[in-house]
Amino acid sequence: MLTYYLYIVGIMSLITIIVYGIDKIKAVRGSWRISEATLLLFLFFFGALGGIFSMYVIRHKNRKIKFIILNWLFIIIHIGLGVYLLTNNI
Repeated sequence: MLTYYLYIVGIMSLITIIVYGIDKIKAVRGSWRISEATLLLFLFFFGALGGIFSMYVIRHKNRKIKFIILNWLFIIIHIGLGVYLLTNNI
């Protein structure tokens, strides 16, 4: 089960990086943007690692306190879930 969890986290993180990148390009161009709620949903659904990468490498949403706090909170939750799966051999 832990293997599937790691695959899901990896895939969702890559998708989150892509979505953040698209939103960053749209922000620079001044065109229609992806909603903050959608970006936060990607973080919640196992994309927080990609969100951290995007915030500090792509430099997108790195000044928004809500994104910083929620991203780190979701990272902690996802790590806790991974540790739970690892220790309980699920």
